[in-house]
Amino acid sequence: MTDCRHIPVLELLPQRPPFLFVDTLEAFDPDGRALSSFTVPREGILVEERRLTTAGLMEHMAQTAALRIGYIAVYVRHIPVQ
Repeated sequence: MTDCRHIPVLELLPQRPPFLFVDTLEAFDPDGRALSSFTVPREGILVEERRLTTAGLMEHMAQTAALRIGYIAVYVRHIPVQ
């Protein structure tokens, strides 16, 4: 897997705070895998009792998939993120 921790996620995603549920694209693999991280805030959208709600977890997964697509667009195909 390629280390991607240096890449700003806002370069690869259309989402912006407070609806941003990824902090870092940790790694990318052309075989279809991506690894991201997210620090859950004490309070915020889709956070209850300092934990992500089910919807928050689903959004984190969706944004991780979008990060992978954004990485492919920018760093593999050299086109803007759609």
